[in-house]
Amino acid sequence: MAHHQPCRPLGAALLTSLLLAGLALQLAACADPQARQGNLAAIARWEDRRLAPHDSLASMLADPDAHVRLAAVRAAGLIGRNDALPSMLDLLEDSSPTVRRQACLALGLLADTLAVPALSAVAVDPRPGLRLAALRALAHVPNRGEALLVAATGQDPDEAAAAWNSLRNQTDRVPRPELLDAVRAGLTHGTPDVQWRVLRCLERVPDSTLTAMTVPFARAKDDQVRVHAYRALARLGGGAARAAVLGTVEDHGFRGRGGVRVEIAACRALGTLGGDAPEEQLPALAARLIALAGSAAPHVATTALDAMAALVADRPLPPEAAVRESLLPVWRIRLARSARDHLAHDEAGVRAAATGAYAALRGDGALDDLEPRLAAETSAPVAAALVRELATRTDDPHAVAERFLGGSLFGSAPADTAGTVDPWFRHGLVAAAALEGVVTNPATDGHVLWMILHENVTRMRMPGASDQDHMLAAMALDHLGEHADDATALLAMDAAKRSRPAWRSDLALGALSCLQEICAAPDSVWAPAADVRQRIQDHLTTAFDDPDVRIRLAARECAEATGVVPARLIPTAASLEATLPAVARSSQQPPVALPFVAPRVRCTTARGEFVLTLDGKAAPNTCAMFVDLVKKGFYDDLVFHRVVPDFVVQGGDPTGTGWGGPGYTIRSEWSGLPYRRGMVGIAHSGKDTGGCQFFVTLSEQPHLAGRYTIFGEVTDGLEILDHMQPGDAFRLALEP
Repeated sequence: MAHHQPCRPLGAALLTSLLLAGLALQLAACADPQARQGNLAAIARWEDRRLAPHDSLASMLADPDAHVRLAAVRAAGLIGRNDALPSMLDLLEDSSPTVRRQACLALGLLADTLAVPALSAVAVDPRPGLRLAALRALAHVPNRGEALLVAATGQDPDEAAAAWNSLRNQTDRVPRPELLDAVRAGLTHGTPDVQWRVLRCLERVPDSTLTAMTVPFARAKDDQVRVHAYRALARLGGGAARAAVLGTVEDHGFRGRGGVRVEIAACRALGTLGGDAPEEQLPALAARLIALAGSAAPHVATTALDAMAALVADRPLPPEAAVRESLLPVWRIRLARSARDHLAHDEAGVRAAATGAYAALRGDGALDDLEPRLAAETSAPVAAALVRELATRTDDPHAVAERFLGGSLFGSAPADTAGTVDPWFRHGLVAAAALEGVVTNPATDGHVLWMILHENVTRMRMPGASDQDHMLAAMALDHLGEHADDATALLAMDAAKRSRPAWRSDLALGALSCLQEICAAPDSVWAPAADVRQRIQDHLTTAFDDPDVRIRLAARECAEATGVVPARLIPTAASLEATLPAVARSSQQPPVALPFVAPRVRCTTARGEFVLTLDGKAAPNTCAMFVDLVKKGFYDDLVFHRVVPDFVVQGGDPTGTGWGGPGYTIRSEWSGLPYRRGMVGIAHSGKDTGGCQFFVTLSEQPHLAGRYTIFGEVTDGLEILDHMQPGDAFRLALEP
């Protein structure tokens, strides 16, 4: 809710500031348009290359044209130019309010603790817009929360909300007694928009003394407050929290989307709170989850089934229960039968969740029911869920690896008695699930993993190597740490060297992680041969010069942990970051873009259509990339591979696995825009690693702001996304 000050006459100081602001705008308007465009184009190139000449950047930060200063300070924050900190601090007193606010954001993105005193001072500035900008910036800079605590317990609801959003990121730095006192005060705030943010912060610092204050919010009349009350109670734990959720969800009183959200949150809370529930309370918990699993809303049913699996995660079964269901307690039998009934549900997401729940509830006894379903399944996410459970629980994981991963080292593609290959053989999503299950299976021999990696590295050498080959090699590298020998070390380095450009970073990081684990294991009896040790040293020192900062820093960590590289030859982290070369822009990308009016994009699915309104001002290069891919038909018939109820729907991966991209990465264009419901962002695995995968938020997600590029918003048909299921296909087209 906005906070309004009573009207009052304009004072002399205010008149003066208005005149000065008007004069600044006039001066900006009078700037030479050609000179401005040239400067803005130069800044855009620097931002894209992630490298800017020191003197030139300093000049742009002090340029008379406010538009140039605005672009320059944004670029300094996105590039990470700590050497420009003094000039950026000066812009906190710029004549343009827009530049001042952008300077706050840029200082936040810079994350330099030297900016904390200045941002803390601005957080109590007389100008409300600047105060809010400073409070939001303090979310990203490590600090002890002094300024945030003041605003969080203040009377202005907008500033309190901003402060609580930021405090959630600093909970491990703010003194706990002070933070808990602030939470107690915040829970008495009368504004729902503040209350849910306090509860959201409480999730990060659960304290049993706050349970009594939190329980009443389980009956809140605002659905957002109720959702976060359930989440906080789940983290607080205990009988009172469990009773509060269980006692308020049946007749919660919400309708439509609000009711769905509350039931999703309740399912998640009950799954967590049931983990340590006494046996006598489990029948009631089971009955409530069975009822919720029968909801007409697929996302509620999916979450209830996931909660069933969570409920029994720490309740192992006796081996005999696999063949004798009567050895299970009645509440577990009822849950298992409910999950089994949902294996034939119309919606793929529900079937996938039912697969995991049934396997968790029945253990190995579920295999006879799950195996036959695979042949008739048409949804890749459901097939993946089935294969994951089969691979996890089979007593012959090698056979599962052969069936779904296959290759020359396993023999030819496995066929049944009729000579046909399994329809899911080497399907990306299913193969990934098979590998995950094989790794988890206690019967898996480490040599099987080595064979899988060797097979996919061999495939990567071939002209027709697929994305699946690279993905499976990267996944296998994550699990080869226990297979320490010279062959594994050599194979890991070979995988990094053989990868295609689009997969280079994934394979390189996986290889470094593998090397660190096998070389630095405290109980390892293996020591690399002299020539292998030299090759590892050469690999690490070469990685110090990699253009990807993540690889540089991972190589440094590996070198320090293993002792393979002499200490004098290991650069500092600061030196590795300071000597990064300019980013090379892929020729596949469209040219560097300045802010522009981007077209709207219509998304067509079998469930209906929705419209994305792109923001070419906040994220011009992301929008230019997205528009370019849409024009090329890149997104035609791709799928939404990730659906998290009441959180996000994500798609745009050409492999449908979450690992794929367009063949290049794009630079992050973080902004101060909030992640409200319906915002469209770019998925990534770290700064500047995004590509074609995008997501839409299904509810407000403050923690994503300033960490994921927002490049648009769903402005029509948002309700369609509330019904999306994993595996749903879509097509994108530019609106005329």
